[in-house]
Amino acid sequence: MDLVTLTVATEKVEFRCNAELSDADRTSTIERMTRLAQAYPEIVRMYVDVERDADTDFFSFIAKGQIEMQGPNVLASVADENAVRSVEFLLENFDRQLRRRNLPRVRDMLRAPRNAQTSSSNVRASVPPYRVEGSDVL
Repeated sequence: MDLVTLTVATEKVEFRCNAELSDADRTSTIERMTRLAQAYPEIVRMYVDVERDADTDFFSFIAKGQIEMQGPNVLASVADENAVRSVEFLLENFDRQLRRRNLPRVRDMLRAPRNAQTSSSNVRASVPPYRVEGSDVL
């Protein structure tokens, strides 16, 4: 059976589905995605793609997603027997990644150095060489 790919796009959210979903499931999925995008204002754009896995004998669905934001993009992929459940797991994965990204430790790691004084070459130049007393060798 040939499936028609359905694409629904809003301001921040793009949902592409190559699986059989009812209108209610599709609407609830788009609402969840929109709520996640509203919860994190730093999200520029969110893409979610649901497709049937052709490599397996039983029905399996793969939900792939990408969130564009300042800094590195967030990527995730989830496989499940149910298409709606795979999208739910994907959105939970995105939420967990975004919460972790907002931790101060990770935020500092993602941030670029503020000035040239913190680069490693300048730090090494400012540290005096190690000397042993009574020795002329550095």
